[in-house]
Amino acid sequence: MDSGFQGDDPIVAAAARFVDRAFDFERRARVVADPEGEGARLWSELGDAGMLGLRAPEDAGGVNATAAQTARVLEAFGSGLMIAPFVPGAVICMEILRGSTTPAAASLIERVALGEARPALAYLEPGRRHADARFGATLGADARISGRKTAAWGAAYADALVIAATDAQGATALALVDPAGPGVEVQGYATYDGGDAAEIVLDGAPAVEILAAGPGAEALLRRALDLGALALAAEAVGVMAQAVDITREYLVTRKQFGRPLSANQALAHRMVEIWCEVDLSRALVARAAHAFDADPEGEGHRMAAAAKAFAAEAGRLVGQECVQMHGAMGVTAEARISHHYKRLVAIDTVCGSVATNLARFAAAA
Repeated sequence: MDSGFQGDDPIVAAAARFVDRAFDFERRARVVADPEGEGARLWSELGDAGMLGLRAPEDAGGVNATAAQTARVLEAFGSGLMIAPFVPGAVICMEILRGSTTPAAASLIERVALGEARPALAYLEPGRRHADARFGATLGADARISGRKTAAWGAAYADALVIAATDAQGATALALVDPAGPGVEVQGYATYDGGDAAEIVLDGAPAVEILAAGPGAEALLRRALDLGALALAAEAVGVMAQAVDITREYLVTRKQFGRPLSANQALAHRMVEIWCEVDLSRALVARAAHAFDADPEGEGHRMAAAAKAFAAEAGRLVGQECVQMHGAMGVTAEARISHHYKRLVAIDTVCGSVATNLARFAAAA
């Protein structure tokens, strides 16, 4: 598979080369089947290739890439259907860690960049909406956390957890917790797109470090989730683009009644429609990324929500159309297109649904 990013920005080209040389569809299947073994090796390789330090500061061994560069890297990863928990660990958590001034955060940044640590954020809670201002999990004056977290993306095999909680003053706090420490129960599970998540129960779990608290913690969490939403939108563009390429090749080679399916005008029109959806999504992601680099708290926040909402909705449409044009075989596990569709559906549910992000966009207008 040729991702088409060669000769681009050196960082983006390096990501594309990694996908082309080290991550094919067969390896993806091995990672899904063996997340602790093959998945851990992939994470280490991403560290060796410098990919995990994409957003890490240069003085911590990172690249300090812009949001625009990060988006292009995620598009390249999306084109290869990358299964590693890159966004939750190397984008969302890295953004929180680099915004903290604590020694523990500085140490963890370096370890993540080298592929020696894998963090995950736990902020969602049972029965609470994405936009809730306060968390049910509490951080006591003794720096111990109690509460429950749900659907913690990438947390099943994480060795460091960033927990969002409400402190004794009623403000938001972000705390670093050891998932193997006392008072922490992690129930991991596989997600339908091949990734992982976890339910987490905290019962007086000691915080290794308070990364941030108060208004600063709220702003830091929002910025990290905005960048995560933007990265997911960019990944969706890559997944969609590759799905369109796979479908186009199928229509050209598959014959019916002696003619290729591509000769069917109705199918040709559907291909044009989904191609437009991909191109519009890419353009909006690019605009959002540049806005985030210039003003992450203002226009960047608003445009990240817009890009995620548009790309997620487009992803569902593109995925459905591509599967339908493959016919019945499009829903089988053996058909690669079915895995693209599952990933696009999963992207819609992380960092806020279409409706959630449209509400964020409207509120910030």
